[in-house]
Amino acid sequence: MSARQLQLGEQPDEASGSSESTTGSARDAERALRAKSDSSTAGPPATGSTPGSPTHAVTLWQPWATWIADGLKDIENRTWNPHWMIGARIAIHAGKHFGVSEWPVHVPMLHERAYPRGVVLAVATIADVVTTHDSKWFVGPYGWVLRDVVRLARPVPAKGAQGLWRLPPDVARQIREAA
Repeated sequence: MSARQLQLGEQPDEASGSSESTTGSARDAERALRAKSDSSTAGPPATGSTPGSPTHAVTLWQPWATWIADGLKDIENRTWNPHWMIGARIAIHAGKHFGVSEWPVHVPMLHERAYPRGVVLAVATIADVVTTHDSKWFVGPYGWVLRDVVRLARPVPAKGAQGLWRLPPDVARQIREAA
């Protein structure tokens, strides 16, 4: 958990692997703070982003990132609402960790080595953010509905981060070239 998360009483993102929880008014305060956005990582709203050219990324553990890149997973669950990113393209980054507590029956099982790590695998549009959804992948509290997923022709190496993070210019350029 980062110092910023401790200071604000936030829940870590799925990418952190922590299972700490925030309840009641602390969770409401967390959501209000998240809605204002963190200028150190998320930056300003991603307005003006053109299809195929994301300005931000989200890091996920494997195999979740690959399942999104392959079009198997259509919802990314988080504890916070990135309402300012609805309609924007984001990069799907595969973090260094591999972990799934229970393998979904509807997904073929591959060896752990089949899932690349430390790379951007795809770009997608955050079409909506929902609190309920019929998708088998939705668990909430917020589901980022992902559409127009494009797997990159070649993975782009990148260092990930928690939350939404701004893509470095050289990584953004490589993503545009690989899309």
